[in-house]
Amino acid sequence: NHITRSWSTTDSCGQTVVEYVVTTVSDTTDPEITIYSNGVLAAGQEYFFECGTSVNVVAEATDNCHNVTLTHVDTPLDCGNFAYPNCVNVTSRSYTASDSCGKTANRVLIIVELDTLEPVWITDVPSAVTKSCEFGFAHPPLPYASDLCDGGLITATASDSVDSNCTHASVTTYTYTATDNIGNTLTSVSIVTIEDNEGPVLCSTPANASVECDDDAGRNQSSYEPTFKDNCDTDLVLAPTSTRVNGTCIDEYELHMDWTTSDECGNPSVGDASMIVSVTDTKAPSIYTKQLSNVNCNSSVHLSVEAERESLFGADLKAAVVFNATDNCATA
Repeated sequence: NHITRSWSTTDSCGQTVVEYVVTTVSDTTDPEITIYSNGVLAAGQEYFFECGTSVNVVAEATDNCHNVTLTHVDTPLDCGNFAYPNCVNVTSRSYTASDSCGKTANRVLIIVELDTLEPVWITDVPSAVTKSCEFGFAHPPLPYASDLCDGGLITATASDSVDSNCTHASVTTYTYTATDNIGNTLTSVSIVTIEDNEGPVLCSTPANASVECDDDAGRNQSSYEPTFKDNCDTDLVLAPTSTRVNGTCIDEYELHMDWTTSDECGNPSVGDASMIVSVTDTKAPSIYTKQLSNVNCNSSVHLSVEAERESLFGADLKAAVVFNATDNCATA
């Protein structure tokens, strides 16, 4: 701009003199751009913010003479061209400030969006679960996680380690891992314990029995079988024991039969099965004769006593007839 100032003076005779001064006003100073991030004067040319939050950047332009116009242009860049860890997006923001005289100022701010947060479980991942074997075992479903930056659901991957000393009891350690697109991982461990702490329960015991001494099956413990039931093991093995208690004669006695069992995990049975088999001898021996030679009498004679044999055949012939006795149990 140019400013012209004039001064005039007139003497007493009416003579006037006019002087002019022309002042030229110029603008040689560029505007200035100031950037604030999160309310604080930005010291550098980079601004970092966490994904899921907003960009909190404010730019101001000032000029020593005039009002100034401030504009900016955003240009997306590739994270791969930078060494920013956990980089999601990079934007180059170019600011331009212009005054009315055409003076300009430029400033570039690199805005970097980061993802430093791990995903978050949205389904329950219990640290420990204990169940009884009777309720069965099934692999838990894979948990889901969400991520603030990725959006949507992340299905976890799982690895497991099983420690078991019997079929129906085990300790399984599950390690679940959820990974977002940038590589942040969330890891949780869940220990599932399947317990078998209950022994088989006695359901029924054979009733006491009385058998004849020649009843082989009746005297055999395998002919009797109690019933045990276990909460998990369906293939119980019985452990039989038998004790003989003698009576008044060799063929009359008692068999005290007992059974125990345990499940596959070693839990002993609750209650032992026992019964008594009384072995009796209620049948008398039988006597029969055998003819050894021809005699002057009946061809076969059945006698009950030695004396009768001698009285019938005489002392010399009694040897020709043999008397035999048999018993169902003992040797007669």
